[in-house]
Amino acid sequence: MYKLLVIIGVSISNALVVMQFDWERGNWTFMISFSIISTFLSWNIVDLSVSTLCFYVLYGLVGFKPLPTRNFSHGIPDDCKTALAFCLLSTTEVSS
Repeated sequence: MYKLLVIIGVSISNALVVMQFDWERGNWTFMISFSIISTFLSWNIVDLSVSTLCFYVLYGLVGFKPLPTRNFSHGIPDDCKTALAFCLLSTTEVSS
């Protein structure tokens, strides 16, 4: 379903580009190459748009459980301090 929506969106966007050409008097090589390039570029835009819409539709219908959280009000736990200690004890900016 998702890929079908993306293909339909790319087809619509490509049709809007193709309608701008004067096919009777135009340069066919330029128009066809421009159509191929615009299809390739619009694929990413349509894919992102459809995936965002699908995310919000699923979020609205199903909802997602909240991610687990930890309380760091009393400091960072001992098992998580290794990376921070390395950065703080390094002597140069490059090593940290």
